[in-house]
Amino acid sequence: MKPTLQFEHHPLLPRVRSTLRGIFGDLRPGERLSPVDQLVRSELGGRTYDEVSWTAFYLLKARFDDWDALIEAGVAEVEPLIADVTYAHAKAVWLVEALKTIKVWRGVLSLDFLGDLPTEVAFRKLRNLMGVGSKVAASVLNFSTFARPILVVDTHVARIAYRLGLVAAVQDLDRAHAELMAVVDPAWDADDLYELHRLMKRHGQETCHALAPSCKTCALADVCPQAASSMRRTAVSKPRSEAEVLSFSRPSVKASSTAG
Repeated sequence: MKPTLQFEHHPLLPRVRSTLRGIFGDLRPGERLSPVDQLVRSELGGRTYDEVSWTAFYLLKARFDDWDALIEAGVAEVEPLIADVTYAHAKAVWLVEALKTIKVWRGVLSLDFLGDLPTEVAFRKLRNLMGVGSKVAASVLNFSTFARPILVVDTHVARIAYRLGLVAAVQDLDRAHAELMAVVDPAWDADDLYELHRLMKRHGQETCHALAPSCKTCALADVCPQAASSMRRTAVSKPRSEAEVLSFSRPSVKASSTAG
């Protein structure tokens, strides 16, 4: 069911993008991976630091001449190569099975046929692969040479969108993806949405943390309901000054004379 939000195209998203670009600079894409390479890279990336998942990806590329060779090697050989990523065993299984499925679809290990499909149809097709949720499917379509206008929503993007009031739930990435896509300006192209993802991810990593967001220094605080609430709570619980503490705790003259 299509979510219902206040705005058809939310006016806050351009503000978010322009503000964060002023902090982090231009984060538009450089070289793009092939669709299958991007699938492998994105499946490795879940709940894992980028530097760790990139290292695992390059180890796989160095070990196997092509992804057919990875299928032939199987999980037992793949898992040690990606041991440093989170959920290494599960991801090894997902990779082997997903690549097998792609080969069954067309007889060759290629996703090029998706280029002839509408973005939403290609997105749903990718979701049929083992280990592929909305984040990975959108990554394949947006980050790769497909360069489709679809937003990649990871935990950082979903958290910021939730705190800004753009999505209704923070834990459900599929729902957050659907809700954000419903309010994205249709004039934005693949590079625009790639940049929005990167900017929000950086902001989530550096300022809008999951457990202790730095609301006082956040460039989006003036448009963020959660930041406003957090700063109100901070103001209410602000520690008293030393003079206030002494004034409050100093006993009266009468009390002093009768004590002990």
